[in-house]
Amino acid sequence: MSGEKLNLTQEEMGQLSEALKKEEFRKLLAEYAEELADPEKRRLYEEELTQLEAQRGVDMKFIKPDPGFVLKTVDSSNAKVFVNICSSEDIDKPEMKAAEQMNGGKLERGQQCSLPYSLSPCHKEKDNKNTECEVYDVVFHPEVLRLCSNPSFKNMVINTALEGVINNFKVNLNREAVKVSQDEV
Repeated sequence: MSGEKLNLTQEEMGQLSEALKKEEFRKLLAEYAEELADPEKRRLYEEELTQLEAQRGVDMKFIKPDPGFVLKTVDSSNAKVFVNICSSEDIDKPEMKAAEQMNGGKLERGQQCSLPYSLSPCHKEKDNKNTECEVYDVVFHPEVLRLCSNPSFKNMVINTALEGVINNFKVNLNREAVKVSQDEV
């Protein structure tokens, strides 16, 4: 959730402002942030949260992705944005099947591809020039990254990742400025 934009009402903003004025609240907030920085405490937190969600009938899993490659672009305000293309066995495998469609009275044959993925909300990180930038993680099954050795398939993965970020987070990314880095995430 780090870096995710909040849409707070005026009333909620007022409540948060009042809470931040209180020493006790600031102390509890700092303790909470410190706890999540500890890997063991974070593991316990994730475990407890998963159990609570299961009691509500929600099947939840924390995904720990493996690095892939990085897309670098800018948003509408010309701020630097990174999209990390990652992988995890917890994401469904890609599916490809033969497809046919009529086009101008002619039957065209091809393939239809399904690329399941998971998105992380925006989080802030510093680039190699120590400038803060927005970062999104798009996680595919490892088979997708293996298939990226085919340039056409890799282009489809890049477009799918960008579409996912743009449509789900309502961010305006400059597709023309996208640079692909082979550096691991």
